[in-house]
Amino acid sequence: MKKLFIVGTAIMMMSCLTFGDYAKDAAAQEKEKPQYGGIFKKVEITRQIPAHFGWPLALGSGMETWQALRFYEGLLKAAPQPKCIEPQLATSWELSPDKKSYTFHLRKGVKFHDGTPFNAQAVKYNFDLVLGTEKTIFKNVTSVEVVDDYTVRMNMSKFNVLLLSDLTTGIAFIASPTAMKKLGEEGMGPHPVGTGPFKIKSFKRGVFLEAEKFDDYWQKGLPYLDGIRVDWVKDPMVALVTFKRGDAHAVQIQTKDSLTLMKEGYKVIPCAAVNRMLAPDSRNPDSVFANKLVREAVAYAINRRAIAKAVGHGMITPSFQVAYKKSYAYNPALDPREYNPEKAKQLLTKAGYPNGFKCTIVAMGSREKRMLNEAIQANLAKVGIEVELKFVDSATMGMYRLKGGLPTNSLLESPILLKAEFLIALKDRYVSTSRWLPQLARPEGFDDLVWKAIGAESIEEKVKTTQAAIKKLYDDVTLIPLQVGVMSWAYQPEVQNMDYCKVDPFHTWPTKMWLKQK
Repeated sequence: MKKLFIVGTAIMMMSCLTFGDYAKDAAAQEKEKPQYGGIFKKVEITRQIPAHFGWPLALGSGMETWQALRFYEGLLKAAPQPKCIEPQLATSWELSPDKKSYTFHLRKGVKFHDGTPFNAQAVKYNFDLVLGTEKTIFKNVTSVEVVDDYTVRMNMSKFNVLLLSDLTTGIAFIASPTAMKKLGEEGMGPHPVGTGPFKIKSFKRGVFLEAEKFDDYWQKGLPYLDGIRVDWVKDPMVALVTFKRGDAHAVQIQTKDSLTLMKEGYKVIPCAAVNRMLAPDSRNPDSVFANKLVREAVAYAINRRAIAKAVGHGMITPSFQVAYKKSYAYNPALDPREYNPEKAKQLLTKAGYPNGFKCTIVAMGSREKRMLNEAIQANLAKVGIEVELKFVDSATMGMYRLKGGLPTNSLLESPILLKAEFLIALKDRYVSTSRWLPQLARPEGFDDLVWKAIGAESIEEKVKTTQAAIKKLYDDVTLIPLQVGVMSWAYQPEVQNMDYCKVDPFHTWPTKMWLKQK
């Protein structure tokens, strides 16, 4: 059993990326003796205000899960290299000799915020709900059984290398069965009831969230903070002024402000967060983008390096394939489609559009995204493609991404989140069974490669197969990668052990954060 556990962990270790580099600063902070008390205040810039972060099955976007991490925990927790995963509500686990089941041994003495005891029955209740949905999580899991009060077994039809990673995601967070039965999805949406270090105090959508210390938290002596307050604003300038005035301990900042704040002496953590891409309406047979030659022409017509330099302030890098360069999924054999307007014109002529055509780019309307898409618009104009820019709000963007309905000849902004386990992103967003991007045609054989990688029983097979899936997307020009964007935070000197970007931008835990008293 022990040997199999080590093999499974080794597979997970292969999945990790390094996103941030502030180890020296964090190490220095951890040498100081933590102080108790204080309310940590942060300001987040967002156009995607979370409405539901209390019902685990509804957790989807990084923003929703980010809020939920204060209140919820899973059997396993995402961890930085070299571990990648570590115990949380499970203390240990084993893979059976036939690789058809995982047995998890659960932590004792844990309570939910409502006083309900955490045990195997609670895990089974939560996981049975997941298995009753069409979620892509828990692929190949056939059943969950209670062995005893603190042991649970997950049975699989065949081995799934992603199962341990799945157990770190928001959908796999464990909520109080008592609260779930009493409140239901609507009631728990804004009122999470988990085992985490903080419990909900108050919440007003689009305005603020307040959390307070959970006195019965199972990690004795934690958390250090008395509470957390999050204020949401849409205007980056308002957020920045609030922070500089000293009314917030941390602020989410735009790329252009990072260097300025560093020069002013603030601590800044930049973190690679998304690979920004355009998704064509290639599934529409009437669209010009149903033609691979047209998609390829667009890819060659965009001057990624010049755009990244102009709008990225030295912190954004150009992207030429779906996988991020530091990921195991990155395929080094793929030649970048560098800026080549003459080749783009040749491809358009070959496709039957020597004089170009008209199309629409649909994107969100932040300052940086406007600058990016206006630059793309100018690039495409040089090869005869006339672009109308259509900037939409988050609700409209969500509709397009999940339900379609785009105008014919459209390119839709479609970022892929740079999570530590890249296969999760491919599975959740780009296999043909995903709800994401119904207007996007997937290349033949892509799904098979993703599922083969998920079922891989060795590191080598997983890496090789995932890179083959990336090559499928590249050869087909399924998506048009643009640039890797960062998510950055600035924080005040009194903030200690701000646990951000140690794994990826979407996992941050405030359990050990503390405030140095002035």
